[in-house]
Amino acid sequence: CTPAPWRAGARWSAGATTTGDRAVLLRSPRSERASVRPLPGEHGVRCWRIGDRVLERARSERSYRQLLAVAEQVWPALDGCPVLLDRDDEARTITRTWHEGEPGRAPLDRAVELVGSLHALPCPDPDLLPPREALSRRRAAAAAVVPDELAARALELDLDALGPLRRCWCHRDLRPGNLLGPEPLLIDWEHARPDVALMDLAKWPELAQGVGVSTQAYRVVRALHGLQTRAWGERTGDLRYRDMGQRLLERILA
Repeated sequence: CTPAPWRAGARWSAGATTTGDRAVLLRSPRSERASVRPLPGEHGVRCWRIGDRVLERARSERSYRQLLAVAEQVWPALDGCPVLLDRDDEARTITRTWHEGEPGRAPLDRAVELVGSLHALPCPDPDLLPPREALSRRRAAAAAVVPDELAARALELDLDALGPLRRCWCHRDLRPGNLLGPEPLLIDWEHARPDVALMDLAKWPELAQGVGVSTQAYRVVRALHGLQTRAWGERTGDLRYRDMGQRLLERILA
């Protein structure tokens, strides 16, 4: 979750859109409630800054377990991550450190180094399918949501161009805005889980180039990302994601 503009005079419970959210915030000491600031979060997690800490509340048990696994297994093993301070399984919350820093200021070589370290961490592999077959099925499922000419052309791209595939811990939302400061610190871990390493580079072309991904392989990766983004928007009714995926596919497959 990243910093958001704060409107003077806003209620301490701003951003608490459910009874569960408000109940969680009520657990904060009364003396701290004036410092509560909502932070933007997508899909699975809501976030608030409380002084020098960040409270993250997952909207489902599944997303909580996913976030907790990352906080306990990845963060302690990787430089450039928040620190887990506390957890509350009943409330589906974790508390982590707050870090100042301007997004998008990390040198590319530092980003490449950090991502390489992330992908080298020991990682469970819960998927029974081989990586290439899993990607093939994901691509077919995304293409079936909007079975148009673009989807058909994306399906024609050869997955063998990706070369050998392996699963590792992936952030799954790597982009310059999720790196704070020049060191840098990597934030917004709510989507993280074991995945194919190449897919972790889909949103950041310069990072993929820095890692050494070939142009042909990256075209396949970006097309799959476009299909999945468009399919997500279509299924959820989120026109932003649908249009974003559509534009990406049009550029890649032009």
